[in-house]
Amino acid sequence: MEVTAEKYPQIKNYVGGEFVSNGNRELEVFSPLDGNVISKIPLSGMKEVDAAVKAGKEAFEAWSSKPIKERVQVLYNYRSLLAKNREELARLVHEENG
Repeated sequence: MEVTAEKYPQIKNYVGGEFVSNGNRELEVFSPLDGNVISKIPLSGMKEVDAAVKAGKEAFEAWSSKPIKERVQVLYNYRSLLAKNREELARLVHEENG
């Protein structure tokens, strides 16, 4: 049984602040519990990897110029989101890993 798009939206690469498609190359993710397909993830080639590396270098420059207080706040916000969504994250990890 394949998971519907409503449960798992199409997964795309996140490059340069945007979700981008890499064409139709995908890898199916199977549940170790029952062998069903639970998701599909994009397979990226050299072109996509090069674009991601370039975007990462550009983001690093912008990130490095931000004041430490602002960077720390981003990490606190991330921590807050992890805590807020820990039950859902635990369920997803369980489903993926069995």
